[in-house]
Amino acid sequence: MVTPVGAVFNETTRVEDPVGAATGFTLTVWSVPGPLIRLHVKVMLVLSSCSRFAAFMVPVKMKAKTAKDLNGGTICTSAGTNNARYVADFLKVNNIKAEVLTFEKREEQRAAYAQGRCDADMNWGPTLAVTRASQADAKEHVILPDVVAVAPQVIIVKESDDHYLDVINWVLEALLIAEENGITRANIDQIKAKPPNPSIEKLLGVTPGMGARLGLSDQWAYNTIKAMGNFGEIYERNLGSQSPYKLDRGMNALWRDKGVFVPMLID
Repeated sequence: MVTPVGAVFNETTRVEDPVGAATGFTLTVWSVPGPLIRLHVKVMLVLSSCSRFAAFMVPVKMKAKTAKDLNGGTICTSAGTNNARYVADFLKVNNIKAEVLTFEKREEQRAAYAQGRCDADMNWGPTLAVTRASQADAKEHVILPDVVAVAPQVIIVKESDDHYLDVINWVLEALLIAEENGITRANIDQIKAKPPNPSIEKLLGVTPGMGARLGLSDQWAYNTIKAMGNFGEIYERNLGSQSPYKLDRGMNALWRDKGVFVPMLID
């Protein structure tokens, strides 16, 4: 199953739905505006499913390696958002002198970058990846390694829907546990036939009980991974090396790969 996630790209983009694979129901992800949160809508937050980072994209011909190379240049970003403030703070802290141009519409910002009115385009990583993919030659544009700002991407569910909250959290954890243990869509049947440890036996339903505690079949994690692969496989297909966007995982990698994700333990 797939579902639109405007919260990630603010684009007409569709990605895979691992929660649907586990439960049979489609998980719809909405972009929640700040004013809604300020109205104290009663919701619960799921564990962060990924982190997004703000960065700079530049033409390869600039030969810029870091944001320091933007000194004396011009940077495009969005008006009416926090991006302009993030840029200003970043430039001040790093003692970089650059002119910042802001645009009300993303189409105008992209056009300004494409026309060379800006030396760099500043936005969130996934948005920059979409912009890069839309260029005449995506390989002629690079996202610099500097992180301007960081924000978690989370899923919200209605308050009191504790059961669905648990299911979503554990589906995300199952994908991460699978990646950490080398379980993929291709090899899951072999691993299920001969699990390497008791935790994987429970996860894949060889030892029954975990599914019942979530109100699901004991095959819930197996079905998810068999259909979608592990967290890394899903990321690479939708955002990374196997997608049109070629966005590095960065902090969205496992801890062992210098990322921020540490899978839960299964007791």
